[in-house]
Amino acid sequence: MRRRLLQVVRSRADPTVERLGELKRVSGAHWDVEMGAVTHMLTEKSGGTAPAILFDDVPGYRKGYRTLYGQLSSVKRIALTLGLPLQYERKVDIVQRYHARMQDLRPLPPAARDRRRQLGVQRTPRPP
Repeated sequence: MRRRLLQVVRSRADPTVERLGELKRVSGAHWDVEMGAVTHMLTEKSGGTAPAILFDDVPGYRKGYRTLYGQLSSVKRIALTLGLPLQYERKVDIVQRYHARMQDLRPLPPAARDRRRQLGVQRTPRPP
């Protein structure tokens, strides 16, 4: 479910998230002090409208290791993550819509598979 926003961390930023103004990029912030301070400053003064923060180029870590903060702290990002329309303004509307969708969910039947056969592994007899 979080796949849409997690893709932001794994690859380039999703243009939808950036276009909505829901993502702020910070490069070179230190993990020990600066990430927490930046996140705190943005979220405390935002009144619930802070963007998600993508920290990149973290000192001491290999290139490509990123951290995403606040991925679920706005109604739009929650709707985007759950694959719901972005029209909702209240969290309760998101919960109601998601609950309604889950009522119509039909689970897939389980399929038993012998993974050893797929991999070509011989079954060894157990000792008595």
